[in-house]
Amino acid sequence: MPRNERAKRKMQREQDKIVQKREVCIDKKKKPNKSKAITPKRFLAITKSGQTPVVASPGGPNAVRTSNFVLVGSHKLTLSSIGKNKFPLEKIKYEGSERELLSGMFHNKVPFLCPLEGHIYLKMQCEVGSKVEERGFLTMFEDVSGFGAWHRRWCVLSGYCISYWTYPDDEKRKNPIGRINLANCTSKKVEPANREFCARPNTFELITVRPQREDDKETLVSQCKNTMCVTKNWLSADTKDERNLWMKKLNQIVVDLRMWQPDACYRPL
Repeated sequence: MPRNERAKRKMQREQDKIVQKREVCIDKKKKPNKSKAITPKRFLAITKSGQTPVVASPGGPNAVRTSNFVLVGSHKLTLSSIGKNKFPLEKIKYEGSERELLSGMFHNKVPFLCPLEGHIYLKMQCEVGSKVEERGFLTMFEDVSGFGAWHRRWCVLSGYCISYWTYPDDEKRKNPIGRINLANCTSKKVEPANREFCARPNTFELITVRPQREDDKETLVSQCKNTMCVTKNWLSADTKDERNLWMKKLNQIVVDLRMWQPDACYRPL
């Protein structure tokens, strides 16, 4: 075999060895295939990489950010709003000098360019929760078999009712003998009783009215008019100061009832 041919073959063998070495090195660098399933560790790594870096607030950890909301209008609720459930959002349109002069109206109406329109629907419920309370003995005028009699009662003013018992201890263990509902009061103001009709000192008068019942009869304190039963309640305190204190608290409750819950009250006579 000629020398040139032998040299070529030797060179070819050397080249084949180099290629084989390269392929082995590449195979060693390749990592084995792994499952594409998301493991807890891989999920944690993904979430950490996707999170934006936390930037500290310039005002510190306790800083309060102001809202981007802007006041464009408001509606004032008053006593006349009770019973209503629909309030219009009236728009106003003005420009230039009128806008500057009438800018105060933004507090009552919605600006023309504001996207808000239509009505606001509210469900309001008004209840009187009076905190006025009083306890003490009062002597009440009652009809007993057609004869007038005065009975001393332990009276408790709570909420808008006067409940009464025979003794103070009965308040905790017995139902009251009766109640006077101040929502049924038709007196314009609780005042001392007229001396022409009641000569007992330190007595005040409270007139109430309720729908008439089938078993109602006219007595010295009750009269039936049309479909209503009118009762005249005379209550006497031990002293003038106690009488004035009771009248003051009763009048406060009557005023609150007629102001905040007029549907539950009868009109004063």
